[in-house]
Amino acid sequence: MKFRILLVSYSAALFVAFFWLSEGLMWWVSLSATLFFLTLLLYGVTTLKFNFFLHSVSHPPEGTVVLSFDDGPDPVNTPKVLAILKKHQVKAIFFLIGHKVTQYPQLVKQIQTEGHLIGNHSDAHDLSFTFKGTSDVEQDLARANRKLNELTGLKIKYVRPPFGITNPNIARAIQNLGMISIGWNVRPKDTNYTDSEKLLKVLQRKTKQGGALILLHDRVNATTEILEEYILFCKKKGMKFGTLKTP
Repeated sequence: MKFRILLVSYSAALFVAFFWLSEGLMWWVSLSATLFFLTLLLYGVTTLKFNFFLHSVSHPPEGTVVLSFDDGPDPVNTPKVLAILKKHQVKAIFFLIGHKVTQYPQLVKQIQTEGHLIGNHSDAHDLSFTFKGTSDVEQDLARANRKLNELTGLKIKYVRPPFGITNPNIARAIQNLGMISIGWNVRPKDTNYTDSEKLLKVLQRKTKQGGALILLHDRVNATTEILEEYILFCKKKGMKFGTLKTP
């Protein structure tokens, strides 16, 4: 909806510029409108919580922290993450990659058995996903859904597009499959950190008030190293850990 509004507004600005303004003003208005359009378009493509092409759930209730983990399952770190979550009785949502589901089925079953939510993070998780047509995107997501369904018996309803990128093709594919897109409102960019203490400080600073849906990766060593301390920090601040409540 926001994309359509922006496109109509951009077209209207160009119409006014070319048919109603003087030549000097015409080029200034058309250039400004184009730059504004492209800036918002780029932001919409790369920011799920902006809800530019489709609605994504990104904001839990105030005081609640929702942990989400992308790119798993990972044979080294996922078991460690699960052990920490179990110790502190915290539930999370794991967005799993189809080809890893096939490689590590026992971890998928453990995630399910221990009461965590499972979401789709595409089958291959490669950059080409963002350039595929609607049919190809739909087939990719459906493959991952089938693998998860065959293993868990669950009908997978949650999806997080790879790299958090959306466009009209990805939006249509998700809608065609009747799935719910899940974004985030706290992203500490844990994949960039090898110093776990720095990651912890960033995460604590970003979630002081709660109401946080956090994007983490259970393949990252630093994330595993600080997870327990971060959970204790949130509990000390009176924040509650929850999972997703969606339509």
